Amino acid sequence: MCSGMYLGEIVRQILIDLTKRGFLFRGQISETLKTRGIFETKFLSQIESDRLALLQVRAILQQLGLDSTCDDSIIVKEVCGTVSRRAAQICGAGMAAVVDKIRENRGLDHLDITVGVDGTLYKLHPQ
Repeated sequence: MCSGMYLGEIVRQILIDLTKRGFLFRGQISETLKTRGIFETKFLSQIESDRLALLQVRAILQQLGLDSTCDDSIIVKEVCGTVSRRAAQICGAGMAAVVDKIRENRGLDHLDITVGVDGTLYKLHPQ
């Protein structure tokens, strides 16, 4: 689950878990956050782009019915960054393994390749 289609849902599940453990939102899960698919992947891009006093983070969390503190916003931003990095690393590892296998099968010490990338996540994500 590393494509843009899943990242928002992964973040939502992590936020629910952290809230149940009392680390976020004073332990209060909003009914909106309980809704599958409500945390859209575009929110990750918006949150990770936020450079101004976490205003974008707070606005998104309010939209989801979450009363957030500054600490909550910092944690949510960190969760989004971690999920994005994880997805990129999984994708990169998979590509590297395939390329290495092709190189090995051809009996080469070195293989020059070109990788094509497309998709909204690639086009719109700030990292």
